[in-house]
Amino acid sequence: MLIFPLRSTHGIKRSSNCDRKTGAVHSCLESRRKRNVLDEIVSSARTSVLVLAALLAASLQLAHGAETRTLIDRPDPDSRPTQVSVDIFFVDINSIDSAQQTFTADIAVVLRWKDTRLAHTGSGVVHYPLDQVWNPRVVIVNETNSVNRRLPESVYVDADGTVLYRQRYVGAFAQPLRLHSFPFDKQTFRVQLVAIRFSPDEVKFVPDQKWIDAGLKQAGGISASVALPDWTVENWDIKERTYALAPGLEDAGYA
Repeated sequence: MLIFPLRSTHGIKRSSNCDRKTGAVHSCLESRRKRNVLDEIVSSARTSVLVLAALLAASLQLAHGAETRTLIDRPDPDSRPTQVSVDIFFVDINSIDSAQQTFTADIAVVLRWKDTRLAHTGSGVVHYPLDQVWNPRVVIVNETNSVNRRLPESVYVDADGTVLYRQRYVGAFAQPLRLHSFPFDKQTFRVQLVAIRFSPDEVKFVPDQKWIDAGLKQAGGISASVALPDWTVENWDIKERTYALAPGLEDAGYA
């Protein structure tokens, strides 16, 4: 924004003498009236510029404040990686689009980690919005813009500080397909969770032992009711998989 300096005319003594010998008294008074009007316009313009400048500064401060978020350190940042237990389950696979190189699915994800800073003396669980506690900032890197999150972005904390996050992702996921053997092709469909901005030395994904003890192999799987015309599910697998955005830029991942 450019603010042009305007020289104030207030306080400058003007001559009030009109040359009566010329008989142009009316013309002289009219000239003085025009100068007074000009003074008022200049003053008003300077005030408007100052007010606009102040509003602009306030707007910039508000915008900056809205974008600034408090960073929360992960639990025990100076010790070993924060362990995040994972359960991932394909509730349904609705379709496969060979032309768009996508598949549409309903995927349930459960994450669990320990944060003793959130331990409490209550008998139940405490509810927090997700952005008010440390979390591994998990995203599915191959989700498209059509994917919706069906559950609230929140966590539940047990008395000992165990944090539980649950989410349902429904929509289309990108997946490059190898179609040279069509229509007898075999494809691998992958959903990869990534802890954004956390390296494998900071966050470690592991299968949730609680779900394994409950009979869910590898704390993950696919619903037996999934039925796609012309497709057969042969097997599935889950393991820790580092996500490399570029050489030297690796985030903790799970797929």
